[in-house]
Amino acid sequence: MFLILTLVSTNLHSQSVDFKNYSYKIDKDYVKSYWTATKKIATGPIHWKQKEWIIAGSVVVAGAALYIYDDDIRKTFRKNKKATWTLHQNMFLNLGEVVYIQQYY
Repeated sequence: MFLILTLVSTNLHSQSVDFKNYSYKIDKDYVKSYWTATKKIATGPIHWKQKEWIIAGSVVVAGAALYIYDDDIRKTFRKNKKATWTLHQNMFLNLGEVVYIQQYY
């Protein structure tokens, strides 16, 4: 019964494409939209308001700070790692592995 319903609903909702009348021509308006979109992306920051510049600058500064202090941050986290946190972290890291879970239960 399920198979029959599946086949019937597939035929009712499927789209048919007539490849004899299909055109493979390039849509010129679509290709031109790439140029328009590229111009908007390139000239967009010129039209930004002060708040948008502050947000963009903050993101760049935060990213640069994280990049510069990456080694220090990693060393600090590794130094302050607790044994119990490592146990819980390892349990949830590989939660799908049955053999791994059996070690703790």
